[in-house]
Amino acid sequence: MVRERTQDVQEEAEKVQAILSSMADGVLVTDAEGRLVTANAAAEELLGFRWTDVAYQPVSRSGLTHPMWEHVAQMIRHPDQPGNVVVEFPSPVDDSPQIINARAAPIRLNHDIIGVVIVLRDITALKEVERMKARFIAGVTHELKTPLSIIKLHVENLLAYYDRLPAEKQMELLHTVQNQTGLLDRLIDDVLTLSRLDTVHEAEWQTVNLPELVGGVVEELRALAQARNLTLTWQASEELPVPVIPDQFERAVRNLVDNAIKYTPAGGEIQVAVRQELADDQPRIRIEVRDTGIGIPPEHQQRIFDHFYRVDTSHTTPGTGLGLSIVREIVNAHGGSLHVESTPGAGSVFTILLPLHTPADTERAEQ
Repeated sequence: MVRERTQDVQEEAEKVQAILSSMADGVLVTDAEGRLVTANAAAEELLGFRWTDVAYQPVSRSGLTHPMWEHVAQMIRHPDQPGNVVVEFPSPVDDSPQIINARAAPIRLNHDIIGVVIVLRDITALKEVERMKARFIAGVTHELKTPLSIIKLHVENLLAYYDRLPAEKQMELLHTVQNQTGLLDRLIDDVLTLSRLDTVHEAEWQTVNLPELVGGVVEELRALAQARNLTLTWQASEELPVPVIPDQFERAVRNLVDNAIKYTPAGGEIQVAVRQELADDQPRIRIEVRDTGIGIPPEHQQRIFDHFYRVDTSHTTPGTGLGLSIVREIVNAHGGSLHVESTPGAGSVFTILLPLHTPADTERAEQ
């Protein structure tokens, strides 16, 4: 009977240990004297220690160096107080910022506190998402405010002085309002596009002839290039069936060609090409948009894909600052990569490198 009971207790202990080991959150358990009774693997990884080295030692005197231990010790000293702290510090692995949320609760037996359980959660990624969201909202607010302010000012002037303004001035103000309204429309469309990129269903993937898709975009924009006295050439290759999300990929190519048209002075040339190539013996697609435009200074080349980042801070060239970030998101969703090479005053080359498979194909092959 005793043997069976002992075996039951051992099995229960093993189950508890298995549960702790499988948890993504770190767990620390101390007794009433503040000694570390147990810790799971997640806690060891988060705080950079081994439980076997400090087992059943008081946390305050165990030589533990991670800054989080100061907060753990504080929670243990006051087990009857609600414990919930968020602490940011350098990661013990690579000194990158790490944010840990620690929550403590007393362990009670017959109304007596016999220990403390502390749950540690790494919320670094969550906080970074919150920061990105805040920056994005701030960027949207700023970009919306500028055209709205201009529209408001011109409408007020028209309402107050319409009868006294010459016809040419009236038309100038109305055209400005029209242009700013168009900018607002493009900005809202770009923001909605970014929000939709995370909600793509597998059914939206289609195998298309990529040169035909890219060529269609080039033909759509040819009149715009001609109006700016630019030469837009299209180098087609053989038929290349490629799985893509057609609407999104058209948008990515259109943004790149449209950018080239915007930033290439009259008399310049824009070349668009699609071809298949081998990289490490693996086939891939290369799409290039090459222009003879104003180019991009080196210090800006890594940031031009950020939301709302613009090299032209004076906003003399119309745009929302989201075009290239949309291209990057779309290319990433297709498992590809986006690159830029540019020389100020000589032009730029934007390159999309695309594998001949979709991320969904890769996921299915691995299952």
